[in-house]
Amino acid sequence: MKLNFDSVKFRNFLSFGSKWEELIFQEGVNVILGKNGSGKSSCMETIPFALFGKTHKDIKKSELINWKNRKQLEVQLSFSKGDDKYKVLRAIKPDNFEIYKNDTLYEKLSHVRDYQTLLEDIIGTNFQTFMSLIHSNINASKPILSMSKPDKRKFIEKVFGLSIYSKLIDKCNKKIASIDNKVRDTELIVSHNEMSIRDSNISISNFNNKLSNLGSSTIELNEVNEELVNREFTILLEDEYSKLKESIDTIAIELDDTEYKSSKFKTKKAVIGTKVKDLLKRIPDKVKSVSEGDYQEEYDTNDKEIKLYQLTLQTLDKMKASYTGELSGLKKRQKLLDTGKCPTCGQDVQENLITELGDDITALEDNIKNTELEYIAKDETLSSLISDGMELSDKIEQLKTYKDSEVKRKLLTYDKNKWKKVFIKLSSYDKKLEDKRIKLSNKSSVLVEEYNDENVKRKDIKELERKAMTLKEKILLEEDTKKEFQSIITTEVEKVKKWKQENMRVNLNTGKLNDIKDYMSHIKFICRDDQIKAYSISSMVPTLMKYTNKYLGEIGHPFFIHIDTFLNPTIKGPGISSGSYENLSSGESKSVDLSLQNAFLDIARIQAGIYPDISILDEILDSSIDSSSLATLLQMVTNKQIEDKSKVYIISHREEVGDLDAVNTLLLEKIGGYSKISHV
Repeated sequence: MKLNFDSVKFRNFLSFGSKWEELIFQEGVNVILGKNGSGKSSCMETIPFALFGKTHKDIKKSELINWKNRKQLEVQLSFSKGDDKYKVLRAIKPDNFEIYKNDTLYEKLSHVRDYQTLLEDIIGTNFQTFMSLIHSNINASKPILSMSKPDKRKFIEKVFGLSIYSKLIDKCNKKIASIDNKVRDTELIVSHNEMSIRDSNISISNFNNKLSNLGSSTIELNEVNEELVNREFTILLEDEYSKLKESIDTIAIELDDTEYKSSKFKTKKAVIGTKVKDLLKRIPDKVKSVSEGDYQEEYDTNDKEIKLYQLTLQTLDKMKASYTGELSGLKKRQKLLDTGKCPTCGQDVQENLITELGDDITALEDNIKNTELEYIAKDETLSSLISDGMELSDKIEQLKTYKDSEVKRKLLTYDKNKWKKVFIKLSSYDKKLEDKRIKLSNKSSVLVEEYNDENVKRKDIKELERKAMTLKEKILLEEDTKKEFQSIITTEVEKVKKWKQENMRVNLNTGKLNDIKDYMSHIKFICRDDQIKAYSISSMVPTLMKYTNKYLGEIGHPFFIHIDTFLNPTIKGPGISSGSYENLSSGESKSVDLSLQNAFLDIARIQAGIYPDISILDEILDSSIDSSSLATLLQMVTNKQIEDKSKVYIISHREEVGDLDAVNTLLLEKIGGYSKISHV
């Protein structure tokens, strides 16, 4: 199936700027000229980028974006397959990937990898195969025929697709390693199961021994039950036992009540006895009587006179204070008038005024003196009255004390006699209570002894009942233990059975794994270099030589090349029996290299079943080739293009290549730091 490439549009790709550039792919020989670093190879790298998201130069994705703009890298590639037209859009920053068939977008899948697989199914090839079909650069690395033997082998495997056998060997090795790991794991499982079986058999034997040694408590339980029956005939009936207990309780209550009352009476007796003794101590002796009189009336009259004299003395004090104040004021005035001048207006004071002032002062001094004399007389009378009052008060108090003492003596004597009678009565009651207490206590002792004996019997019965219950629980536990041992034995037996079955299954799987391992080892043997690879290479070498010599003959070289299975060349021809590749001129060796390269491409296209109609020859015409050799090589390229009806793009920095009769010549230049495409 032929893939026809129509055009590619791009921007911000490697050295190209944000302005859209477009290449219309034309059938025939096309030339791309430009200085080194102008972007000649970059413009054709857009094809693998659009199809596979990577380039022949193996540049990182982040470095494909123009280093100045750093965004909006976009490539649009158009091609056709049969009657269907396709367009692929791929972009970075922002990322985008779209596939159109006849202008209809394929529905995007959940993962980009799946969408990429869809595109590779459409074009029918992967990146490595596609690049080997369209791209040639015999100067980019060492020529094939000059490579070392290992490098030649790697190249052949890559071009003829023989690397699949190396990958198959790697997969077989991984599979064999995986099988070995699984076999080791299964051996560990079998070993572990064997140990588990041995442990389980030991456990089964131990539990069988325990089961045999496990006793029974049934006989002991029967003996205890028989003893219980015998003991139950020796105890009181429940009604009788209850009545006995009630009698003891009744007597105990009555005894407690008696003791409480007795204690209460004893307490009262002690209190009353103490009270009687205290009263005896407090009764005063009888005193002689004192003379009685109406001292109170005389005392009251005397008290009234005392208060009257006290009031008079207060009045005299006030009068004296008033006279003294008035006298002080007059003396101050007299002192001011002694100068004969008025202190306020400065006029002379009349003599009669000074004389009147002196008389007033003398009169006030007499009044003060008379008041003081009267105060002294009244105070002496008051002192006498107070002394008489105190004497009367003593007489009143003496009479009152006598009367109080006599009354107290009579009252205390009455109280003593009254409480003495109560004490005697309480002593009688206490004697009766003590007699009753002794009687109840004796009766209680008899009943309690009988009750205790009954309780001992009942306690023994309870102990036997508990023992019987314990034995019943023990019997249940023994039965449960037997069941548990039997269950454990059954479980262990099942485990042993399961492990044996698992070992059988694992051993069967191990046999299958070993069979697969033998099969993988056989595949490895077949895929060795000296087996199927050698056969494949030896079967392709004749075809490779046929196509190589065909291209050499078309350009008129008088020699042909013989290649063995390791790509060791021998040059032969008229007069040349056994020439070497190293003896050829630069132009001749380039012709051999290009012929061999075309032969490899032809075989690769046949094997791939896909035929891209574009071919990229990158710098196959280096400066070491002279003009004659250059014409020869260009003739070979032209012949190949006519034969394939393809679109050939020669990328070169040599200006004389521009003189070639090309259908389209493109010039790549750096302008303002960006690569630009122009048509010549």
